[in-house]
Amino acid sequence: MPRIAFRPLVLIAALALMAVIVGAQAPVPQPEDQEIAREVVDLVERNHMAHPQINDETAVKWCDAFIKKLDPQKYHFLNSDVVEFRKEAKSLDDRVREGNIDFAHKVFDRFLERCDERFKTEMELLEQKFDFTKDESFNDDFEKMDFPADTAGADERLRKKVKLDLLITKVVDNQSEAEAIGKLKIRYKDRNRMFHQFDSGDLLEFYLGSLTETFDPHSSYLNQKNLEDLLNQSLHLSLEGIGASLRSENGYAIVQEIVPGMAADKDGRLQPEDKIIGIQKENGEEVDLVEKKLNDVVRFIRGPRGTKVRLIVQPEGTKERRIYELTRERIELKEQHAKGKILEAKGHDGKNYTSASSISPLSTGTRWRCSRASPTP
Repeated sequence: MPRIAFRPLVLIAALALMAVIVGAQAPVPQPEDQEIAREVVDLVERNHMAHPQINDETAVKWCDAFIKKLDPQKYHFLNSDVVEFRKEAKSLDDRVREGNIDFAHKVFDRFLERCDERFKTEMELLEQKFDFTKDESFNDDFEKMDFPADTAGADERLRKKVKLDLLITKVVDNQSEAEAIGKLKIRYKDRNRMFHQFDSGDLLEFYLGSLTETFDPHSSYLNQKNLEDLLNQSLHLSLEGIGASLRSENGYAIVQEIVPGMAADKDGRLQPEDKIIGIQKENGEEVDLVEKKLNDVVRFIRGPRGTKVRLIVQPEGTKERRIYELTRERIELKEQHAKGKILEAKGHDGKNYTSASSISPLSTGTRWRCSRASPTP
């Protein structure tokens, strides 16, 4: 089960324990979801450094934050949807104390409905001919925009966005219009599929994460799987697997990069742009990984070092099906290690000055400390 990442890190341990007790989430609402919701509210109010009170005022902000988290660029929901949701906003604090998260499912179901409508429109737009000589503008200041008043308004907003995407893809990627259209069709399809692959844990993370962010942008709620990823990658700075990074495209897990010196690199058979379409178990049973969430594909491939994994691979540009057996290894995330550097420069007064920089894997910035040193002899 999930956890909350709070600024007092003491809550990591508490929620990690909850993760072990409750277990994994199913694609449909589960009884444990209710317990998680109640526990999160209690932990927030008792242990968060801001000591927030989750009341009607918080609930209104929470409602808006959840809508924004799902549809930050305001392409999907209509204004009537948002008005409808906001009528229930002040009841969210009372509901969540009872473990009631029906509102999250109601909003997300509507979101999926709108996603499918917009996806259909995107595909239809890509079959049309755009006039790039026409003088049009595109407003990307989403904070100051309202949600579309109706379907016609949503379609018009989407038409400009698709036109812009097509223009950028043609110019930046230096592709023909046909190639750019094909690329956008894959992108839009992948995005639509991603939302349909949400499970109960993903939705709960979005919903409760929206709550924690209303009183502190640095507080977030993570489900069990994402907690494990955080602990391994951000804290332990290591993983155990084959040493390949993947991306999702058109329903396939595609090898993006091979990590030098790791298992896949030493074996030599797996190459960038190959598709990993499945896993073969020791008994010969196969697990199909096509159209699966990328995070789930990665978790199938990872495992304790020294163990073996049999990848079912479709090499780039072929329809062949090959099985590569690789032995998992420990992968050190060296690029994320803390780093330091001393720089020396001569000042206007002719004296040397030093500047020390450090980058922490748990931060997003660089810290600098400057001082004047004794002149170099």
